Formats: sequence, C-alpha cells, structure tokens
Amino acid sequence: VVENRIIKATVVLDNVWTEEEPTKDGEQNSSIFMCYLFDPNSNFLRRRGGPMLDDMTVQFEDATTAGAHSIYAVTGWQSVPTITSIDLNTTQLPLYPNRDITLGCTTFTIVAGTMDYDVQLVTNHIMAKLALTIRYVPSHINSITVTLPNQGNTFKFDGTIEGNTQTQTFTLTKGTTPNENGSYDWTLAETIVLPCAAGTTSMPITVVAESSFNSTRTIQTT
Repeated sequence: VVENRIIKATVVLDNVWTEEEPTKDGEQNSSIFMCYLFDPNSNFLRRRGGPMLDDMTVQFEDATTAGAHSIYAVTGWQSVPTITSIDLNTTQLPLYPNRDITLGCTTFTIVAGTMDYDVQLVTNHIMAKLALTIRYVPSHINSITVTLPNQGNTFKFDGTIEGNTQTQTFTLTKGTTPNENGSYDWTLAETIVLPCAAGTTSMPITVVAESSFNSTRTIQTT
C-alpha cells in the first residue's frame, strides 16, 4: 500500500463533429465530460468531470495501490447519468441521439516514490453519421421521412455498443431546383445518429413518401 497519489488527467478530443455555443461569463457549456478511475484489479475508485471547456482536466487523489491503473473518459453528455454502481466490464452507459459522444482510455503505472502523475486521454467518436440523397423523386411528392430502426442505445467502457430497440426518424428536404425531367432530389444533411449495436452488419432504412394525392408509399431498404 502506498500513500495517495495526485493524478492529473487531461481529456483531448481526437476531432470534433459539433461545436457548442461559446460559453458566456457565469454560464456552463451545455456538454460535460466525465473521467472514471479504476485500480489494478479493475475496481472503480472515483469519477470526476465537468463542463467541456478548452482545458478538460480533473485531479484524482484516490489511488493508494501500486500497479497499473486505468482511466476512461466520456465526453458529450448533457448531464451525468445516474448509475448506482460502476463495473468496468458490465456497466452500460447511455447514448443520446444527436450528441457527439466520445470515449477514450489510458493506463499508467503507480510506483513507490512517485507522487505526481500527468496522464492524457484521447477520445474518439462512438456515435455514427448519416447523410442521404434520394434522387429523381416525382414532383407530386410533398414529404419524405426516413426511419433508422434497431439502433444501439448504450455502450460499455470497452466501446461495445448494445441495445437493439432505439429508433430515429428524420425528415428530408426537397431540392429547390428540379432535374431535367421535372423530378426533384431530396436530402438529409450530415447528421449525428445512434450507431448499430455490436455484431450488427446492416441497418435497414424505411423510407416513407407522402404525395399531394393523399397517398403514402413505404419503401424498405436492405
């Protein structure tokens, strides 16, 4: 057993998909980050975090055992999820639609005689992105929606995506200029979406088109 060490953990985003509004004096950023510290036996010790500002650094003073420790970082949540107990192998953390949620991990070794540790965690995306274009849609179509079924809605510390019940629906936008045959292209701009659950090799997309004749056509893709 060793004395409590001071561990400074800094979170760095590998790249950013969305940008939050600038933070004003007295206000907090609308996204948060959270770091989770585990001991050499994968026992959870402490979590610390805060608003996602330019310097996302937290300090731990909870490690009393020599050996290899690990810290996991999650960014992009709007609030800290309520989890009664945290287990490195089984805890499921929530995914939220349309948020740039990222995950990262680092390991470091605590040795006798060394009191201060500076570690860096680089996080990357565990969400997905989607952009769609449906071309040559007849002019009498008034609206098009697409639905993504069977999406993941939780993840584990190792990055495994779980869940198969979440569904998202998006409305496409009709182009302003017709094609040469009078049809139109409809688009969905690049959008953050929930990912497939681990082990899923495809995600069928349901397309629903409503016409000016009060009729609806549904197309199932593979």
